[in-house]
Amino acid sequence: MTKLAKYILTGLVISCAIYIFNSCANMASPTGGLYDVTPPRLIKANPPNNSLNVNKKIIEFEFDENIKIEKPAEKVIITPPQIEMPVIKSIGRKAIVELIDDFHESTTYTIDFTDAIVDNNEGNPLENFSHSFSTGDVLDTLAVSG
Repeated sequence: MTKLAKYILTGLVISCAIYIFNSCANMASPTGGLYDVTPPRLIKANPPNNSLNVNKKIIEFEFDENIKIEKPAEKVIITPPQIEMPVIKSIGRKAIVELIDDFHESTTYTIDFTDAIVDNNEGNPLENFSHSFSTGDVLDTLAVSG
């Protein structure tokens, strides 16, 4: 191999190496993906919605993503009204409502969260979320027919 061919081959190898090293990675910050616009979705409730003969005072809701409960004292409405304010909190993907008052016999209870439940990162609210259960054999729907 001639001296000129060695220079050309060496120059070609160096040029290829420089091109490869410069094009390996682009220096840019990650985009983070698409913006989340969907509210949390209920996966499971314990006791389930519209349950009968409930005597458990702790109601748990599990969602598909981490949640927060915003202003529970203002936004969460429990019927019948409670004398002592229930404990309403969120832990990770769960919302927990602990009722303090004694249950009334054969009564339908409704927990209306309105828009208090939001996802942890973007704050997308779960609109008009409510949960009902009865301490008796019948669930009162408050509907009138005739």
